[in-house]
Amino acid sequence: MSAAAERPTRYRRPWAGPLCEWVLLACLLLAAGLALTAQQRVDVGADVLAHVRTFYRETLLGVVKLGGERVVPYRLLLLLAGLGLALLAALPRVRPEVRGAVAAYGVLLLLAPVINYDAQVEVLKMLPADARMLAEGLPPAQRAAIDPDRFDPVLPVTWPLLVAAVVVGLWFVVTPSAERSAAAAAFAAVTVLLVAGGSALTHQLLLARGNALDFELTQWPSLLAAVWLLGQLGTACTAAVAVGSNPFRSRLLAGSLALLALLTVALTGAGR
Repeated sequence: MSAAAERPTRYRRPWAGPLCEWVLLACLLLAAGLALTAQQRVDVGADVLAHVRTFYRETLLGVVKLGGERVVPYRLLLLLAGLGLALLAALPRVRPEVRGAVAAYGVLLLLAPVINYDAQVEVLKMLPADARMLAEGLPPAQRAAIDPDRFDPVLPVTWPLLVAAVVVGLWFVVTPSAERSAAAAAFAAVTVLLVAGGSALTHQLLLARGNALDFELTQWPSLLAAVWLLGQLGTACTAAVAVGSNPFRSRLLAGSLALLALLTVALTGAGR
């Protein structure tokens, strides 16, 4: 690459890229740590209001069949990921980008079960008048929680991920291309395409229905909720791969996520 293409600019400093990576590391560990505070989801049958505005852990299953209808339980996936990350953190000659890629998978497993909006989306698929009518017999606190006009899709783990999204953008600006992980650029590109493309397609669908500008009718479409979910997970994975550009930080991230994954399995019973 030519010297002209890589000449220093006023916003590139030797400390800027590493500082962004330390902040990203802190954001990821904070989000993964907050995931431990999610409560277990209980079976409430057809009661769609039971989990509105609550931070809970959804039961997920892997799709790898072991025989017949049996599938890999999520607890086992977390356990294997935690052990794998611990091994990668302990081995000295593992390439940092490998740790970063596996750490991205670990972050995905830790956050996916707690970034959920199904109960909220069920309420917001209704017309506001119908939702309020459904809540009339509930206590005041629960009735206020399902008010469609006050819906907030931000969960505890969302805040550090929003900070990480901003810092990832700064990281790309202040880090020379030769020092960036190619995987980070790929993760970022896929995340942007999923979010931008999903939002545009949802908007076109609402335009086709003739109510794109009427929130009273569109509410919080399930497609838009899926885009919001993918954006958070994509940001987390991109941040993990960016942190994996450095040997020490990649090892610290892998070891910390290994501990959190094993704690999740032991303390929260993920996948039960």
